[in-house]
Amino acid sequence: MLVAHVPKEASELPVITRRFIDSTTLAALLLVAGTLCWSPRAAAEENCGSLTNAYGPYDYTDPVQYDMYIHRVELAHFTADVESLKAGVTGAIMGDIDYLLRASPNHHRALYAMARYYLQHPSEDRLPFYRSADCYFQRGIRFRPNDGNVY
Repeated sequence: MLVAHVPKEASELPVITRRFIDSTTLAALLLVAGTLCWSPRAAAEENCGSLTNAYGPYDYTDPVQYDMYIHRVELAHFTADVESLKAGVTGAIMGDIDYLLRASPNHHRALYAMARYYLQHPSEDRLPFYRSADCYFQRGIRFRPNDGNVY
């Protein structure tokens, strides 16, 4: 394993470095170096949650998975009233949409309904219970990066 020595004091830097880099610049350089080790996948999971779910995740574009798994969730959580944002089935509209998007992160119609809901409601109505709109889209992209409709 490679371990880098990070200088704590400017006096530990080579003479040429001490002459041209002040402490603010050094801090900025160390921050940039730290971001080079950053994993976008790990950050996405940390911020938007793992795709692992008790039911799913299932691919909306796969006809077999749709017929066997996703259609059941739609019957229970994604009625015409939920999709048109009139009323939730099991409680809040966003609760039903969230459940479906956890079971099928790339569910095109649910992503569209969620986007419309978020445009119509201020953030106070949905936080802290649900993810941000960006997170739902990021999860769909992370789940099926080749599904162009999620983009």
